[in-house]
Amino acid sequence: RAVIECRVIESDPWCRKCGAEGVVRDTVARRLAHEPFGHRPTTLLVRVRRYRCDHCRRTWREDTTKAAATRAKISRGGLGWALEAIVVDHLTVSRAAAGLGVSWHTANTAILAEGKRRLIDDPTRFDGVTTVGVDEHVWRHTRFGDKYVTVIIDLT
Repeated sequence: RAVIECRVIESDPWCRKCGAEGVVRDTVARRLAHEPFGHRPTTLLVRVRRYRCDHCRRTWREDTTKAAATRAKISRGGLGWALEAIVVDHLTVSRAAAGLGVSWHTANTAILAEGKRRLIDDPTRFDGVTTVGVDEHVWRHTRFGDKYVTVIIDLT
């Protein structure tokens, strides 16, 4: 496993509640799965300062949303790598999870959410499409009965 230690460049010492300047309380480490370095899973170890406002006693952390979404376990670079691995390189979610060094459920949840955000929620995804093809297929050789799939393809 490769570990890359990082720090937040832009400090964020201003209280979001009262606007006073806070003081550094301590530092915490946020671990994020990142795109693999060679064939080894890579972890970003982001050092994040915690601040405390002496005026209103509120505490907060530096903003790390450029590296990863709030409460995410995988960095934005790691999600991009995983999406490309699944869509372009035809890897399974299991292989993408192993490459990231996270569990299958963590990888699957993050990849589906990012794919939905980038592809399904994009209002311009059908711009330029003039012809759509529909194909249906049935597998009759499964133990649990027939399995059906419908595929919609952009033929332009």
